[in-house]
Amino acid sequence: MKFVSNQKGFLLLEHLISIAITGIISIAFLSVMQVISGYAASQNALAMHEVNTIAIRIQNETRFADFLTASPGRFDVHFENSSEIVSFFVLNERLVRRVNERGGEILIYNIASMDVVAFGSGAVRVILKCSNGSEFSFSLSVLQLNIRFDEEVTLDEYLEE
Repeated sequence: MKFVSNQKGFLLLEHLISIAITGIISIAFLSVMQVISGYAASQNALAMHEVNTIAIRIQNETRFADFLTASPGRFDVHFENSSEIVSFFVLNERLVRRVNERGGEILIYNIASMDVVAFGSGAVRVILKCSNGSEFSFSLSVLQLNIRFDEEVTLDEYLEE
């Protein structure tokens, strides 16, 4: 009985095909890695945009308040005319807005904690720490309007002061 064995090995064409396949797979892998790194950067930019939008909304609401109070992880905006108290705090990784301790509007998700630093009764600094480790801060202040109603003072005299 005669056995035929082929001892030729790989052909040059087979080597070229394997190199081409390896190149295509590595290019695809690099493309996926670029998309993943771009996704992380865009998520951080999106979180920053969301926090900026919420900060502007809270600043607009706070501007016409009478005074602010702060406690650890919470601040309250007091309106004496309507006797409303608007509270902002973090609950289950959500920044929540609540009016007169009723209801609860979720403003933003993925907030791990909130630190509040008070500067008197008219201003606070809010530091939001996100679940992904990023940190954002903004300041809030009450707009103080000092309007006098004196019958003896004319408008021109008031504007000169």
